[in-house]
Amino acid sequence: MSQLSPGRKMRKRSQLTVEFMFIFAMAFLIFLVLVTIIIQFVDSSRTNMQQDRFDSFAEGIQKNFQLAKDSGTGFAVTMVLPQKIGGYDYTISNEPDVVYIQDQQTGILAYRIIPNSTGTLQKGCNRITKEKGVIKIEAC
Repeated sequence: MSQLSPGRKMRKRSQLTVEFMFIFAMAFLIFLVLVTIIIQFVDSSRTNMQQDRFDSFAEGIQKNFQLAKDSGTGFAVTMVLPQKIGGYDYTISNEPDVVYIQDQQTGILAYRIIPNSTGTLQKGCNRITKEKGVIKIEAC
């Protein structure tokens, strides 16, 4: 039975240590890659969910304007726009035929085409009326 010399034992231990460090480093690298992928997925999901909220909100506003367009003279509806959408600050603006909703932090933008109107939408209470074929927006 042959025994290893002290020098060979030391080299064998060193080799095992190096192999262990290599395996540990590879496992750590794989862990970092997986964590990065998970973080990107969660962030992407959050952004998509926020975009869906803003799109849905803009669609609700569009429906009120479409209702005003389809209704006769004397139509009036009150629409309260919240200070935040799903906890996110936003800005709202409109042109005569488009409404824009944008997240102030991320820049996410939702817009919808609306019937031609006069006035400006703002957070809080808005009154949409139709008189003589003209759709007007006024603060309540």
